[in-house]
Amino acid sequence: MTLKEDARIVKTKAKLLETFRELLAEKPMEEITVNEICEKANVRRATFYKHFTDKYAFLKYLVGSLRHDFDKSLPKKKRPDETSAYYVEYVYAIIRFISENEPIIKNALKSEVLPVLVEIIKEKNYEDTCDRLRKSVEKGMQLPASVEVTAAMMTGAVASAILRWFGEGKVMPVNTLAGEIASVITAMQN
Repeated sequence: MTLKEDARIVKTKAKLLETFRELLAEKPMEEITVNEICEKANVRRATFYKHFTDKYAFLKYLVGSLRHDFDKSLPKKKRPDETSAYYVEYVYAIIRFISENEPIIKNALKSEVLPVLVEIIKEKNYEDTCDRLRKSVEKGMQLPASVEVTAAMMTGAVASAILRWFGEGKVMPVNTLAGEIASVITAMQN
């Protein structure tokens, strides 16, 4: 049974998240202090530390919050065996997310915490992909390797392709990127 958080705590965390996102859009993580977050959010430091050990724990909370919002945006109607179709939608969802959070993403790309952020995101994607692939295998899909290796390669490759596309200034149209990623995934399934 999950207990609901007190409304005041929810409101405080929402204000801290909003403030942190604003600050991340302005500058890299390394330049942001807990004092700055608290002052701008009008939240006492003691309250911040009651819920988070430091700004990196708070960053992990932010990533979890963003991931929750991202997951809600994904289409739920795709059948588990439609892996390539799912990934096309997934790529579009990632690109929408990047567009909506572009200043934060640009600063993250310059930040020393980028590898940590990428790993947090890839881990959740890996878990989701393993689940999706297991369901597909149960329905008869053949994989060239184990579910775990296939999922690791797919999630790492998709993340790398999108990060490279974004980092190089989005040189190809979104439809082309999504189509090429889907083609590679489809080829892996055959």
